[in-house]
Amino acid sequence: MEPIDASSRWNAWSVSGTPTQIDDVLNRLNRSLPPGWRSLTRSEILELGLNPFQSAFSPATPAWYSLDPASDHLGAIVTVNRIQPTQLRGGTVWFREGPDRPARPLEESDWAPLVSLVDHSIVPAAMAAGAIVKAPEPEEIFFGDLPLAVRSKLRGFSDFARKTLPLNDGEAEKWREFVVTTFRAGAVIDSRLFVNWLVREGWSRTTSEELDHLFFDQCLLLSRYSEQLQVV
Repeated sequence: MEPIDASSRWNAWSVSGTPTQIDDVLNRLNRSLPPGWRSLTRSEILELGLNPFQSAFSPATPAWYSLDPASDHLGAIVTVNRIQPTQLRGGTVWFREGPDRPARPLEESDWAPLVSLVDHSIVPAAMAAGAIVKAPEPEEIFFGDLPLAVRSKLRGFSDFARKTLPLNDGEAEKWREFVVTTFRAGAVIDSRLFVNWLVREGWSRTTSEELDHLFFDQCLLLSRYSEQLQVV
């Protein structure tokens, strides 16, 4: 998973339930942390120069966790924020260099332990506590972030289509509606996530990539046409 996708996943998960269920989730999480992870005490947080009682995103005291650096990933300090008594969300992430690791850009392997913490510790703890958990995949986040009208046209096209090229007349019309709606909305489409979303919906990767190229070619034509109208 690309670092940007992993970051989105960490920030998108949430757990909702009664205050008792949320307390149970945190207790279960603390008992089932993966190797390398541990809960930080107040004194350890203070030693790091951090305020254990405040978070930019949480009015309540967040839970603090530390990941030891390893040969294949950086260390990290993360918060699990209690947005309100009935909800948890992924909080701030600080990556830490190991003593023998030179500074470098973040890599996929650095985010992997955080994604694993969500999938294999937070989600199971929430389910065992009877809470409601949401941990969307990058493709779901991409689709959910689109304007409502664009989501509707894209969903309508994909559900209607036979998932193959060339498009028939009915499919082509729904595709045009999606392209025009997206262009008029000024929506930003991430090419990689668009392709991955189509694949997730049942299109082959080759066909998905062809649709991606077609989409951007048609948007370019619409942009040039719009510029010509403005000149006239």
